Amino acid sequence: MTAVRSIFFIFAFLSLSLLCSNTHAEEKTRTDYTLFHPVPDSEMRDFEADRPGKSESPISIDPGHFQFEIALISYHLINNDDRLATNSSIHQYDILPFNFKLGLLTNIDIELAFTPWIHQSNEDSTNHGTGDTKLRVKYNFWGNEGAATAFAVIPSITFPTNQNKLGNEAIAGGLAFPFRVLLPSEVQLYVTIELNLNQNQSNSQYHSEFVSIVYLSHPLVQKLEGFVELFNSLNHDGDPNWTATFDFGFAFKISNNLQLDTGLNLGLTQGADVLNPTIGIAFRY
Repeated sequence: MTAVRSIFFIFAFLSLSLLCSNTHAEEKTRTDYTLFHPVPDSEMRDFEADRPGKSESPISIDPGHFQFEIALISYHLINNDDRLATNSSIHQYDILPFNFKLGLLTNIDIELAFTPWIHQSNEDSTNHGTGDTKLRVKYNFWGNEGAATAFAVIPSITFPTNQNKLGNEAIAGGLAFPFRVLLPSEVQLYVTIELNLNQNQSNSQYHSEFVSIVYLSHPLVQKLEGFVELFNSLNHDGDPNWTATFDFGFAFKISNNLQLDTGLNLGLTQGADVLNPTIGIAFRY
């Protein structure tokens, strides 16, 4: 029944998004630009990155341009986890995890995410190695060119390229639906609904994971933006496992092509990391 409720929630979310689609009627279109016929620099969209929060942007990368988003370091404090066969706290450092995006068409980009190095340790042992590789495609339905709302779909597939069980043990897939609405007083609301399929820990069967993310951002001073975010995940591997975090942070846009950012995620449930600070950078060309 939980899976049925998740599907119903996604259907209701999509229906609401489609009801908002009339707001893009006056949106300009740029169908003549492609990967091999890039958008001129002077016509590029406002710079928008998917970090440092967990929410997704529905805005795709301008065709013929790339965007690189990277965490210089991301630290996780983890409790009650069996990744090192212990109940003591685990300290995990993700070194230079990145997401590389390439604009293909005016409303389609392709994205490659990878973590080159992960280091875990506790008082008894250590573990380290590379992480998984995720391939994604973003298809923007509307809102790329500045409409009051924007909506996209992001199918993804995750390949188990990790070492020493620092990720998935089988191929996993997902489907995300990011939605954005521009509110009064320069407030931006992002809502992301995601459905993932992951392999069970105890056997080769697959289970569903339902994710919802609500994200609010607002300019604080010139070029500096703050955000708050609520992340929820319901994992149906055996008994439903609820993970929730409260996240906040800041993004400083040095230019329309370069951003520095930092964020802190705080666990609200037992299954979540206790805390996860990160600092990173995003740029495009």
